[in-house]
Amino acid sequence: MNDEGAEARDSEDRRRRTKGRKALTEAEVAAGRAKILAAARTLFARKGYAAVSIRAVAATADMSAMSLYRYYPSKRGILVHIWAEIFADIFAAGRAAAAETTDPAAALEAYAAAFVRYWIDHPENYVMVYGEKDAPVGGETFFADSGIVAQELAYFRALIEQAGQPPETVDLRLQQFICAMHGVCNSLIMIPEMRWAPAETLIRGMVSALLHD
Repeated sequence: MNDEGAEARDSEDRRRRTKGRKALTEAEVAAGRAKILAAARTLFARKGYAAVSIRAVAATADMSAMSLYRYYPSKRGILVHIWAEIFADIFAAGRAAAAETTDPAAALEAYAAAFVRYWIDHPENYVMVYGEKDAPVGGETFFADSGIVAQELAYFRALIEQAGQPPETVDLRLQQFICAMHGVCNSLIMIPEMRWAPAETLIRGMVSALLHD
């Protein structure tokens, strides 16, 4: 049985077995999730998300699969939590870098440089995020539609507007900015054998071309 089938079976078992079980305290939830996230990060980085079962995560976290489901509804739920933690760190670093200047174009450059630097310094996280296509199930939504991502898109949009882009081009420039940042990241991380220019040089040219097209 594949992992999805096992999760469906475990979900039904969980509904039967947890009925009437004492609710976890906030401290217990936090401690349990920390153990699960640490185990999942290690396994996902070592083997890849698709190759890791929910039972393997539970075993590494020193708990049963049924116990794990008290903290997360699915393996994807664990992955999304990890993604949220990773992007919270990236977004904080990007905003801190951008805050060093009042010029919107320079702020975009600084943000992009911090974005790329994070991924270069944490290639295992890059693979964990971009090595798997997001696949929501049931009533789940795409991570790209989450509040944390929406806030950052609004931030980029505001900087692009402040840089003097006409209103009718802002959304396109926003998409181009995101694609360009990811393109630099993917090139430097996944094709390191190429003799790339420094990331900051690539980003400076990218932002200049974007805003002066």
